[in-house]
Amino acid sequence: MNKTNFEFYHSLKSNGYVQEKRVPITIRNSDTFNGLIQSEIIGKIQSGRGFRYVIQHEELFESFFQTHFPESIVIENKSDNVRKYRNSKVEKTISSHIFLLRGYNSIFRAHKNRK
Repeated sequence: MNKTNFEFYHSLKSNGYVQEKRVPITIRNSDTFNGLIQSEIIGKIQSGRGFRYVIQHEELFESFFQTHFPESIVIENKSDNVRKYRNSKVEKTISSHIFLLRGYNSIFRAHKNRK
C-alpha cells in the first residue's frame, strides 16, 4: 500500500462514497480493491450517468483500514514510513547526513549545534 491508496481509502472512509471517475486506475486494477468489491465490503451503485463506490459493511471496512493503514503513526523517519505505508520512500523525511572519513592521522571536528 502506498500514499495514493491511503488517500483514496481515507476519503472513502470519511465521505462514505467515492465517484467512479475519482478512483485512480492503479487502485481500480488492484487485487485489494477488487477483493473488497467481490466480498461486498464496497458496493457499486448508480448515481446519475455514472457510478459511486459505497461502503456497505462499515465494520469490515474499518478492520481492513486499520490493518493496512495504522493511523496513529506519525512519520518522523524511514522506519515510520515502513510501518505506516509498508514502503520507506513514500514520504520525505528529515535525516542527518553521515560522512565517513578515512585518514591516517587523528581528525578533529568542531562540534556545532545545527538545526
